[in-house]
Amino acid sequence: MPGMMAGGNDSDNSYERELSDIMEYLDSGKRGIHPPFSACTSQISTTSGISSQLSAQPRQSDVETTREYALSNNGDAENAAIVELESSCILVTEEGAFMRGFQSWFDSWGDFFSAADAHCGSTYQLLPRRSSYQSDTRNKKLMSKGVLENDPRIILVDSFDKYSYTLMCTHGIKKRATQKGKRQRRIIRYLGYTAQVNGVVTRNADNEWKVHATWHGSHNHLRSERLYQYYAENRRIKDPQVLRQIADMKSAGADAKGILDYLRRNTDVTIEKKQAVKASCHLMMKSRNALEYKKYKDTMLGLLGGNTSDQFYKYCQANWELCKDEWVDYHRDNVPHLSNHTNNRIECGWVKLKQKVKREYTIDEMLATIIMLQEWSEDSYVKEFTALGTRQTPLQEDAVDPELSALAVQLSPHAYRIVAKQYRFAISDPAQYCIDASTPGKALLHMEGVEDGERHVVNTQTFQGGCVFMQTLLLPCRHVMRLRLVVR
Repeated sequence: MPGMMAGGNDSDNSYERELSDIMEYLDSGKRGIHPPFSACTSQISTTSGISSQLSAQPRQSDVETTREYALSNNGDAENAAIVELESSCILVTEEGAFMRGFQSWFDSWGDFFSAADAHCGSTYQLLPRRSSYQSDTRNKKLMSKGVLENDPRIILVDSFDKYSYTLMCTHGIKKRATQKGKRQRRIIRYLGYTAQVNGVVTRNADNEWKVHATWHGSHNHLRSERLYQYYAENRRIKDPQVLRQIADMKSAGADAKGILDYLRRNTDVTIEKKQAVKASCHLMMKSRNALEYKKYKDTMLGLLGGNTSDQFYKYCQANWELCKDEWVDYHRDNVPHLSNHTNNRIECGWVKLKQKVKREYTIDEMLATIIMLQEWSEDSYVKEFTALGTRQTPLQEDAVDPELSALAVQLSPHAYRIVAKQYRFAISDPAQYCIDASTPGKALLHMEGVEDGERHVVNTQTFQGGCVFMQTLLLPCRHVMRLRLVVR
């Protein structure tokens, strides 16, 4: 908006410049980039784009299916999984029944884990590797006790590098505390389940080294396909052509970094497109009117190849478009957030409030507590603001202006700096407003020479305006100041 001073944001301009530079880069075709772009965004798994690029005939892969699951229920899959888990904790299965039908002897660790993965996939349970023990370490301990190297108890490390593995239910593994615990969080993984599988290398009846599997414990939670697919560990690429391609590259000596470089060169997955989509999404959030919002939304859709069936676009439509009143700036112009509406500040305030409000409170008790805390905070602020020494001395260049001198003793230093910017612009040469006072009690202001610019209505009786600055910060804006300078 022309003349925007305090209401603007340097970060928005940087995003616009960044988006412009990225769009020029993409249009130049330096890398031969072509749509679609569904695999480049952070919300959508990059591997699904790789699968579609390497497949001769694109098809609905397992990764795409599980990705659609993760984006279902309006992005509330995590909450649904939590509710389903916690509500099913009374289901206690029979001792060892979770491995029923699983064989006990295997020729190698590869056979053991292949069979375990197949069994877990068919029974919808997650048993990650909890611990392991090296065969070499076991051999050294035996030899330190006098066992000879050719003793039959010594395991051939070339055949079995590990002596044992322990697999545990993912809900039976306690999370290690890595911080001081000051930030309150909800741990839902550990629920005290005892299901455990032990694999150990030992000799069988034919005196041959084999992997012997035993298990004990039980699950006391529901096992279902929905919960199984909730965990990222179970959403893997299973496309045979993709796996063959990766295996060939790995056998040729390519490491993980080399494989990623190859995929970037031969697919549409580029960091430039990801940055462009992120920049357009940020500008959609910062839109000051419906035209800007549509412009940046069309830009994002263009980066996605103009494909309205793209998974990321469908995700935005289902989860963000329907609630844009809550996150797009021009829909929140009448919300007095005092420039304190970023997620980190709001979450910080909620954390402090949760420490005072207990979950056992009823609605009436909670509201009474919040109102009381609000009154205490206001009284504390008024006491601090009215104390001696809280008024600031205006700057030397501001002291000569009677308006700024009066403001300095009436506002806090932070509010003074914000209003002073508005006042300096209101009295400057660029503030050439056309004022229409034909309507009694109202004045309409807009910038000269900008016919399609925004119109601002000011009440000439109360000097209250409807611009974003006054509505969100509850402070006098440049339009009110300019009108008072003209009419007085």
